Amino acid sequence: MAGRVVPLSTSEQTVAAAAAAFLAQPSLAPSTRRSYSQTLTRLVRELGGQRPLSTLTVEAVTVAVTTARGGRAPATWNRHVATIRAFLGFCQRRRWQAEDLTVDLERRQEPADRTKGEKYLSERFLVEDGPGTVVTGRMEA
Repeated sequence: MAGRVVPLSTSEQTVAAAAAAFLAQPSLAPSTRRSYSQTLTRLVRELGGQRPLSTLTVEAVTVAVTTARGGRAPATWNRHVATIRAFLGFCQRRRWQAEDLTVDLERRQEPADRTKGEKYLSERFLVEDGPGTVVTGRMEA
């Protein structure tokens, strides 16, 4: 008979309380905490803050994230998914959640940014040609 793996201990930690604990980690930089807070506030609202973590399913998390963030650009989507994975991983490590609920949240392909190297190259080949003038394309040996 096939069985299901269940943690030895579970908690009736709520989604809101778990999010607050995650955001209270002293290792988070203030800017990271702000960014994570924006993502998790919306997730908590979509899932229900008083909902016990133990009642969450892969489907519920997928629907909540897709509803809240589905129409975003790939880079934005990927950032939100990474935050949610970090949060739910935090919950798993504390035995508040038994399984990975983000398995259906796939990263989206981001278009290649072909301008990243241009700034470096243009700055590298700018040479001053007297006061207040700049000449491009001249390389110094």
